[in-house]
Amino acid sequence: MKIRKKTKLLGRVMNILLPSIKMKSYSARGVLFERELHSFLLTHFTGYTVTSGNITGYWKDQGACEECNEHREYQVAIDQPRKQSVLEKYLEHLAWELNEKTVYLTFDGKARLISAAKNPAPH
Repeated sequence: MKIRKKTKLLGRVMNILLPSIKMKSYSARGVLFERELHSFLLTHFTGYTVTSGNITGYWKDQGACEECNEHREYQVAIDQPRKQSVLEKYLEHLAWELNEKTVYLTFDGKARLISAAKNPAPH
């Protein structure tokens, strides 16, 4: 008897760097930011992983050098193209709540910065 292994494609991967210390703090709703993100990702996406460690990011935002301290790297599986914008809107608001100017992400081999929302809408 031949056993066939089945695989399930979860989608394309977006990598996101978020400040690990701030993610362990509480939101205005009294919930850990990392817990809120977990709930959001499992509600809207097909899966995600988190890598912790010495991940330090440096990037330029509008010509000024900006250092970001230790991060967690989130890899989010995006199964539908429209969900990319859903995640980016969430990250804009999250950046504002974390008091970050930008969030660094890579998607389809391209690095981008998501700026914090100027007039954030609750998520």
